[in-house]
Amino acid sequence: MESEHSLMISYDASIGKDALMAAIEEYGAAIVYDYNNFNFVAIRIPDGKFIGEAIEFFKNVDGVISVQKERIYHLDD
Repeated sequence: MESEHSLMISYDASIGKDALMAAIEEYGAAIVYDYNNFNFVAIRIPDGKFIGEAIEFFKNVDGVISVQKERIYHLDD
């Protein structure tokens, strides 16, 4: 199942995440979790914003490798 309001964003550790963190603040998104050991950040986009627009916005941030909708997997299915 995909979330319509959450994104997983990976970034290049050699570039760092400063530009990504600034972009998250600029976009008005909230950090759900910062996976420091995996160079990923999970964010929730603001109500009223479209997920496709958010994906395109974050893809263009310096150092971002990939942006995808957060997926939820259930192990008991």
